[in-house]
Amino acid sequence: MVLFPYAVLLNDIDMEGAEIPATANYLRGTFDGLGHTIANCTLQASLFGNLYQNSGVIKNLQLINVIQDCTNIVTTSVSAVRYGFLVQTANGTIENILIKGEVINMPEGIAHWGLICYNGTPVIKNAIVNVKSMGSTKKLMAANISGGTLDGVYMVLNDKTLASISNVTDL
Repeated sequence: MVLFPYAVLLNDIDMEGAEIPATANYLRGTFDGLGHTIANCTLQASLFGNLYQNSGVIKNLQLINVIQDCTNIVTTSVSAVRYGFLVQTANGTIENILIKGEVINMPEGIAHWGLICYNGTPVIKNAIVNVKSMGSTKKLMAANISGGTLDGVYMVLNDKTLASISNVTDL
């Protein structure tokens, strides 16, 4: 399903521990959080699915106390988690984002390729990813992308700053 909206988040949302299942949606429009927060939920994959070819935008949003549960998205046949907290594939713009959460049920030896997004050629500006990992820390990346632009992207693991990422080559 391709979603074309211009949606805004008018208030903070407390999900009260809700589990959000995986979605295959493509966001082609804009989701503007207006600086509000989505809090207290468990993601089975990415919150928004995918950003559609150079037209999807997610901006001005905070994800607080969000858990990414790798139980159902990691199998023995893969070497990495391929879902970010926000999106799986990002071919649009992600800006002014704060993600504070936790990765759980991450088997040893498995990499997490992209806490913001796993794939694509996004423009990512002004993003902070602050996560705790209760498992492997073999390879945690803010974004695993093959192109695009990173500007003002910071990553913190277990309350220790790992990287200030200014461009794709820093990954």
